[in-house]
Amino acid sequence: LPHPQVSEFVNKVSLALERGTPLAQMLTEQGVSVREEIKSRLLKQAGKNETRMLIPLVFLILPITVLFAIYPSLELLNFGFI
Repeated sequence: LPHPQVSEFVNKVSLALERGTPLAQMLTEQGVSVREEIKSRLLKQAGKNETRMLIPLVFLILPITVLFAIYPSLELLNFGFI
């Protein structure tokens, strides 16, 4: 089967039918575990995206901001020494 969640679902349903255990509780637990897995996968992906967004900030935007902050002071110093 293509997804591990689908194969887990099929296994749990077949085991529940063989053993006569309550199917609703087993499916509820599987739903919770699948949601937690999806949440952890999304958090991991968000962490990677955060790092990717920091690279342009550090190398492009931050130096320009520092330049704008320092330039007026440098101009004042240059005019003062002339």
